[in-house]
Amino acid sequence: MTASSPRSAARPHRAPRARLLVLLALLVSLAACGPFVRTATPVVESVLPTPTVRPKVTPPPTVAGPPAPTPIAPPVGLAPGRTLAFVSDRDGQIDLWLTDITTGQLWRLTNDQAIESFPVWSPDGTMIAYVVEDQHENRNLWVLDLRTGIHRQLTYEQPPFDVRRAAWLRGGRALIYDTGKPFDRRPELRVVTLDNNWPQNILAPLLPDNGSIIWDWSTNGETVICAVGPQLGEPHIVTADAVPGASLHPDPAAPVGFAVELSPDGQYATYSAPPLSDDQTAWIYDLATGQSWSLNDRAQNPVSPAAGTPEAVPGRRYEHDFAWLPDSQRLVFVHGAGGVTDGQGRLKSDNSPPPQPDGYVGLWVTDRAQKPENRLRLWLTTGTTDAAPRPSPDGRWIAYLSAAQPPDPAISNIWLVAVDAESDGIHALRNLTGDHGNNWSPAWMPLPNVGGNGR
Repeated sequence: MTASSPRSAARPHRAPRARLLVLLALLVSLAACGPFVRTATPVVESVLPTPTVRPKVTPPPTVAGPPAPTPIAPPVGLAPGRTLAFVSDRDGQIDLWLTDITTGQLWRLTNDQAIESFPVWSPDGTMIAYVVEDQHENRNLWVLDLRTGIHRQLTYEQPPFDVRRAAWLRGGRALIYDTGKPFDRRPELRVVTLDNNWPQNILAPLLPDNGSIIWDWSTNGETVICAVGPQLGEPHIVTADAVPGASLHPDPAAPVGFAVELSPDGQYATYSAPPLSDDQTAWIYDLATGQSWSLNDRAQNPVSPAAGTPEAVPGRRYEHDFAWLPDSQRLVFVHGAGGVTDGQGRLKSDNSPPPQPDGYVGLWVTDRAQKPENRLRLWLTTGTTDAAPRPSPDGRWIAYLSAAQPPDPAISNIWLVAVDAESDGIHALRNLTGDHGNNWSPAWMPLPNVGGNGR
């Protein structure tokens, strides 16, 4: 219908509505156009559950207070593989919490004015180590024994040293952590025992060559892998035994890359490369053979039968936040310019709008197989800010961060996505933290006799 039709002429007061309908129809038609066609559609933002707009909680303090966590009653009924530790400001301050993903039961672990972050479970699931920022902005390592409910400080680092994050070594009697120099580059990795006798509980550090820095690192508790290189230049990948005093010497023949992540079995690693490029994609490194191969080359990206994935991902590609599934065969990562976290593991956000989707943003699961014909890729989510994926120890779920609380996209929740349960390429999603404050740093309680790197 147009404004000049007989019907519109008889009813001139309807013309604005008609023009609006035409405009809406045009916008729908334009939205349907795109650079490619998919045979099946993965989860899209338009079908995500609409979160409830809630009143603002009291903003957490920008400057932390002194750490003084009171003892808690030992949590009862924790289920391995079903219990998730996380950080939340839901009560007006930043504290550690536990939740059961099946029952929704909550346990509060800390209740002081300090800022807690990066919880990591001990291999046997009886303790949680975490980073505490105090009123002087110093960050140190604490541990909570869930059997007794007692919190205890392990490190007493002073500037310019800091504790950025930690991981448990095999046996559960010591932790490895980086010292967080300026610009988030690490001069060394330190090992601390559970003994309460600082600084005697600090063992010999893992050191790179003189003049080199540790760009990033990962460990399964037995092997450590790092990206090591000069402050200005390309980092090479280094592997070593995760023992005090190990030398982190880069081999010139080793792959060049960053964002390393070691597989649970310690046989493979993933990394992003090339580092000085606008097209950084996922690579696999076989530690036994020294071979490496790309997982997202334009010429060898197979079609996913489940998600209808096209054969190539065009344009700028930025693949990061790698995390291995327990089988060491598959891994999950973030594709896109979004999904970036800050120094406390939260979604990094400012007043600018979120990045525009390129048609492929979100979480992906891929097989590490070297031959493309043997590799399966699944597209799990399409959020432009989806970040920090953490697979459950049974491999069924992936917990991740997503900004889905209008009108404030800077406030994030922890969501769950099923790895294998899907219908027509659409995977089941669930908002685990339910729009109660800002939530981040999910960490799964391990299964019995199964360790983890605590990321």
